Amino acid sequence: MNGLEGAGVAGDLISWIGLILGLPVLLVGLLLRTGEKGLIPTEVVLVADAGTLWARWFSAGEFHERPLSGAERARLAGQDVCRGHVSRRDPSVLRFERRTPATRVCLALGSTFVVLGACGFALSLLPMVFG
Repeated sequence: MNGLEGAGVAGDLISWIGLILGLPVLLVGLLLRTGEKGLIPTEVVLVADAGTLWARWFSAGEFHERPLSGAERARLAGQDVCRGHVSRRDPSVLRFERRTPATRVCLALGSTFVVLGACGFALSLLPMVFG
């Protein structure tokens, strides 16, 4: 087995692993992202009341409010108005990030593995082209 044949075998292995792992993870990320497209950007007012920081917003003809979590308080400290994302189905649900961390991780890992699989496929073609 010469160097080119070894590269072809390695390319086959990388392409199979990359595509077998990458395609399902990328598909999950795309499905999660599709579910997040129903979010509407909304202006949110932050109000301190009795030691608690509240988020208040107007959506679907009603005012809504909820207390901020500790992480949200730390991230939004010093702001009076910010942007949130409200669900079309349930306007009482508010998030401050457009994408969840799970969606970002699935899209990043899936894309990386698919690109590695495509590069492995190209590497596996080297013995045919130059051999």
